[in-house]
Amino acid sequence: MEIKVVWTEEATNSHEEIFLFLIEIWNLKIAKTFVQLVDEKIKWICEYPNSALLHDKLNLIQKVIIHPHVTLFYRYLKQENSIEILLFWDNRQDDRKLQF
Repeated sequence: MEIKVVWTEEATNSHEEIFLFLIEIWNLKIAKTFVQLVDEKIKWICEYPNSALLHDKLNLIQKVIIHPHVTLFYRYLKQENSIEILLFWDNRQDDRKLQF
């Protein structure tokens, strides 16, 4: 059975912010490479949903590095057979601002 992938509004917004930042600072090619890396990592998460580092034990939030500057946070909902993409985080930001 295939795992369903659901993006939160926060995930969609943070992904778009990083994408637009990459276009502004670098170029479209680099931004598209970022999107490819995200797609590849989500496929990996679907194959091995519990293999990433546990970020928040209580809320079962896991994290995976997309790039040294970007981390993807997600939750594996086993009962629903789905992955909930929560947020893309620019690792250069203050971690104290990180909230779900």
